[in-house]
Formats: sequence, C-alpha cells, structure tokens
Amino acid sequence: DGLALNLERLAMQFHLRMPKYKVFCWTQGETDEDNEVNQATYTGKLETLATMLLGAGYDAFAINLVGLRTDRPGTWAAGIRRAQQDVASRFEKVIVGYHHAKDFVELSLMGDFIHYSQAGHDLLGKGAAK
Repeated sequence: DGLALNLERLAMQFHLRMPKYKVFCWTQGETDEDNEVNQATYTGKLETLATMLLGAGYDAFAINLVGLRTDRPGTWAAGIRRAQQDVASRFEKVIVGYHHAKDFVELSLMGDFIHYSQAGHDLLGKGAAK
C-alpha cells in the first residue's frame, strides 16, 4: 500500500494520471487432490470463475500455476497446471501470472507440506506483479 500511495502522490505532483486496473489473482489448487478433483472438473470450475469475474468488471484474471506438495510429489499437480494453462489460453483476459511455484519444494520455499513460506509468497507476488 505504501508503494501505491507514493506512486499516486508522485503522479499528482507531476499531474499524471495513474491507470487503475482491477485484476483478480488466483493462487489455489494444492488441496483439490484431497478432494479428488480431476483435471476436467477443475477446468470447468475455473472457467466458471473466469466468466464470473470478467463479467463482474475485472480487467483481467491472473492465475498463478499450482505448486507441488511435499507429501505427495506426483503427476496430479501437473494435470492441474495444464488445466490452468488451458483456461488461460482460451480467454483473452485470463493470464498466467506466475509459473514457478512447482519449484518451491526444491528451493525450500515451503512452510509445511502444502503451504508456501512467507519467502515463497513474496516471490510469487513479485513474479505475478510483473
């Protein structure tokens, strides 16, 4: 918030207009394995969410690709990542915000078996903002 406030003050000082974007950023999917959500079901629900958000006036829907779980490193997460990428490819205003959460286990950026550490969240946020 401090950075945004400083940018707004700077813009006002130089009589510039700051563009405002309404973007919904989605980081989710690791627990769907426990709920036995398959790739087709996940795709359908993510498409519904994208349609609702864009219909509600969001300028974009950014999806951060799902990472891995330390207790079950397997192929399930790869299927969800494919579903996320598929949805992003079919909607003009749906984008992939961050691609590398799958590397967080190897980079020791996990807080526990399923949740990212604060450093992981920081990296994810900075990467998605780009």
